[in-house]
This record gives sequence, C-alpha cells and structure tokens, in this order.
Amino acid sequence: MADDFGTRPVGILRGHGLTAVGESVPQAVIRAINVDSLARVHLAVLQAGAEPMPIDDDDLADLPDLGDAFNDGHLWRFLLQELAEQRLLL
Repeated sequence: MADDFGTRPVGILRGHGLTAVGESVPQAVIRAINVDSLARVHLAVLQAGAEPMPIDDDDLADLPDLGDAFNDGHLWRFLLQELAEQRLLL
C-alpha cells in the first residue's frame, strides 16, 4: 500500500475509507478530515445535479502556497477544544 501512495499523503481505499500520513499525528488527522470534507462537498454538488468545475491552471498558479502549518495548528487546537467540551457534556 505504501508503494501505491508514493509521495501522496492521503489515499482512498475502496470499501475501507481513507488513510492519511503526516509528519505528526495532528497533520495526518487534519489531512484526513480535509479530504473527508472535500469529498462531502463534492458529493453534495453532484447530488444537486451540478458538476464541480476544475480550477484553471492560471488561477491555481496565482494561489499562494501557505504550507500546512498555516491552517493545521489552528484547526488542531479547535478540534481538541471541541473534544474537551463534548467530554464535559457527557
């Protein structure tokens, strides 16, 4: 399986979900959550009868590369806080 992934950090396994890797547990978890979110949005667009449009190469080239750290740290802290709050409610 690792050979099939190559340098890609996330793989979708038919009938089994997805597997994500990262330089840390938080990075791998956030990658998995992000792919799941994107898949749900894609499915919702398809269910609405539309076809998701690809991003034009010129537009993609204009996007800044903010790196994983830009969003990962904030999202990880949010998820930990959410988990702590849910435990308090149980």
